[in-house]
Amino acid sequence: MRDESQTNDMRLPDGEHLRVDREKIVDYLLSATHPDGQTKAEFFRRFGFRQDQWGVLAEALKKQGMSHPIVKTLVAGVHG
Repeated sequence: MRDESQTNDMRLPDGEHLRVDREKIVDYLLSATHPDGQTKAEFFRRFGFRQDQWGVLAEALKKQGMSHPIVKTLVAGVHG
């Protein structure tokens, strides 16, 4: 992954069309059993996010993405 840091007030393009997939949240970010996601799940659970209400986290992530400027841009490698 290549770092292309930004220093301006750039916002996410087409932020109103942000999509956060259920599977990404339920099966990864809030999964207590996912090998890479379980520590993230512990973090998010501390703030009250739960798998059975995954849409609440999805909306929070969208709001965060639209409300704050981009501070760092990463160019993805072959695996995203």
